[in-house]
Formats: sequence, C-alpha cells, structure tokens
Amino acid sequence: AYMKMLPSINASFDRSVRNNELQQLLVGSNGQPQANNSSVTPRALSTARLGLDWNILDFGLSYFMAKQQANRVMIAREEREKVTQNLMNQITLAFVKAYSAQTLENKVATLHSKVSNAIERADKVIQSKASPESEQLEYQQSLLGSIRKLNVLLLAINQAKSQLFELLHLPINAKTTLSLKYKSLNFLPLITVSLKEMDTVTLAFNPELREASYNAKIAKVGIYTSILKLLPNFSLGYGLNFSNNSFLVNQSWLGFDLNSSWDLLQTLTTGLQSVHLSNVNHDIEEFKTVALAATVLTQLRTAYMNYLFKRNDYLYAVKENQINQDLAKEARTLYAANRISKQKLIFRELNAIDAELDLYTSFGKAHEAYTELYATTGIRKLPENLDQLPLKKIKNYTLQWFEDSGGYDFNQTISDFHKKAQQYLAMKKIQAEKNKK
Repeated sequence: AYMKMLPSINASFDRSVRNNELQQLLVGSNGQPQANNSSVTPRALSTARLGLDWNILDFGLSYFMAKQQANRVMIAREEREKVTQNLMNQITLAFVKAYSAQTLENKVATLHSKVSNAIERADKVIQSKASPESEQLEYQQSLLGSIRKLNVLLLAINQAKSQLFELLHLPINAKTTLSLKYKSLNFLPLITVSLKEMDTVTLAFNPELREASYNAKIAKVGIYTSILKLLPNFSLGYGLNFSNNSFLVNQSWLGFDLNSSWDLLQTLTTGLQSVHLSNVNHDIEEFKTVALAATVLTQLRTAYMNYLFKRNDYLYAVKENQINQDLAKEARTLYAANRISKQKLIFRELNAIDAELDLYTSFGKAHEAYTELYATTGIRKLPENLDQLPLKKIKNYTLQWFEDSGGYDFNQTISDFHKKAQQYLAMKKIQAEKNKK
C-alpha cells in the first residue's frame, strides 16, 4: 500500500494518420485570417512522452490505506498466534491423554485377561452345578460388568493415541513410545501472583483485545479517509515530450502539468454522510473494545477459579489413587495366602485401575484449565517469524515453550510481562488523550 504513495512513471506513445493535411490559417494583427499564411500538420503524426505523474489526493488516500493495511496485517498475526497457541495446547492435552493411556494399557489388558478367564470358569461351574446357581450367576454378572468397564477403558486408550497421531499427522498404526520428559507436563503450579497483575497482563497482551484495538485504529483512519475524499483532486505531471512533426521548431521539450477537479455533487450528497458514518463506526469499535475487555477479564477469573478447583480435585485424586493402590497390593497378598477369593482380588485391581485412570483424567482436566488460563493472559514466547526459521531453531523454541508454559515459572513470567504491560497501557492511555484533543 505504501508503494501507491509514490509518483507513477508513465511512458506513452500515440500514432495518428489522416487522409489530408491539417492546415490552419494564421490570423493577422487585424484579426482576419491570412490566406497565404498558414500552419500545416503532417498526415501521419507520432508523439511520445516519458514522465512522472502524481495525484495528490491518491497520495493522501494511499497513505491512510497503508496504515489500515498495516493494522490488518497485525490482526492476521494475532489470529495466527491464537491458532498456533491453540494447536500446541491441543497437542499437549492429547499427549497427556495418550501417555496416560500408554501407562494403563498393559495393566488393563492383563486384568481383562484375568476377568475373561474368570468368566469362563464361572460358566463351567454353572454347567457342572458344583455350587448354587444364583450365587454363580451373581458372580458372573459382576464379572461381566467389570469386563464392560475394561472394554470402555481399552477403547479410550486407542482413541487417545489416535487423536495424538492425527494432530501430529502420523500414521494411525505408528509404533511409538511416549515419555514424560518435561516438567511442564507433570506439574501443576500454585499460582501466587495477584489477579490485578494478571488483569494488567491480559489487558495488554490478550490477542482478542489486541485485535479489537487494531480494528478501532482502522476505523479511526477511516474517518480521515472520508474527510480526504471531500477535498478537490490535484494532479501533477512532469516529463519529456517528443513529436515527429517536422513543422515544429522544437520537436522535444520538458513539460509541467497541473490539473484540478472537484466532484461537488458527490461532496454535497454522500461525502458528509460518509464522514458521519465513519465516526459512528469508530465509536462502535471503541465500544466493542471496552465491552470485550470486560468479557475477557471475566474469562480470566473464570479460568482462574476453574484451575484452582480442578487442581484441588487432582490433589484429592492423588490421595484416592494411593489408597486404592495400597488396597490392591494388600488384596494380592491376601489372595496369595488364600485368605480372599479371586472375585475380591479382581474387584480390588479394577478399582485400582479406575482410580489411576481417574488420576490421569483429573490431571488432564487441571492441565487443560491451566493452559486456558495461560492462553487468556495472552503471554507468548514464540517468535512471530517462526515459520521462517530453520527446523532446529523451531524445535528449540517449542521445547522452551513447553518448559515455560508448563507452570513452574508462570508466576515469574507474569511478573516480567506485568512491567511490559504497564508500559504498553501507559503509552496507549497517552495516545488516547492525544486523539481526544
């Protein structure tokens, strides 16, 4: 858009041919044409011009349109940033689910085999009538309920891996082993920074608010564009001219042109209305920015409270899982000593797997709440030109993002961004006061 502000370099060539000469009688001092004194133009005439042309009105419009286009580019960057952050969050959550599924897969498969064998033995006991049929039917009923739960777990395990492979564009049947390498994926921080600090960071860096701010700037520039269209249009031209007319004394010359025009009808009918509508549009964009700020701050508090609740729920799930694992361990010891039945052992082991699955599920929900809180604040550590970097640097930036966004330095990150946010909001306030004046 800025290139349109520059003068245009135009080259033109004209060729005209007629069937007779263009002859004009000259006028004498008495105002009467002189029959023996005339000027003649050849039948075939060629003219050429090479010069600079500059439309002053187009220059002004191009300047403001370039500013609008620059803001649209920034909006596109914010959109891209949101998509990138959202994709990385989805991959993180899918990885947590897939890793949880991988951890439970062998345990679920082993218990599934035990329950299936127990069901077969129960069928044989019923057929042999070695014990009361009602007792064996109730036992078999409980086993069938257990194996149905295990089937659901196996399905969830397969789906978790498929979702991760789909996001990574890997073959569905790819053989991979996941490892929980980064602290960010098994750590849920205790947030110590204040809501006021998070509010300040969110108001400065939230992508939706930044988009709204750019839209307001576009609407503001639209007012100047509408006013500029009310003014008269001036065009400047300067260039080298040539003609092959042999009757001219000077067949080449430098020329300067100045043209002006003003569409009075458009100015009086639609011009003033256009300025009014531009002002209304700017007021609407400003109002939307204020309303969105309130909405985003509400989202921040909702995400914060959601994270606190799910983090506490995860801590309770840790304790519950430990109790169930201890009970399963005790059941295996008692079964080895023939002090409890096979049915009791299976139920204890099934409860232990349920508790462990619930642990991973609670952790996944808490981690999801945390990433939502992180995304709402708008904190970003990935460079804007990520797609232009070598693969090795992209990998390093991504690994650093996992470490930082994981939470163990979240409080420090908020504190660091809080200083930048204060400076940004102060500059924005000063700019708003200047615009009012």
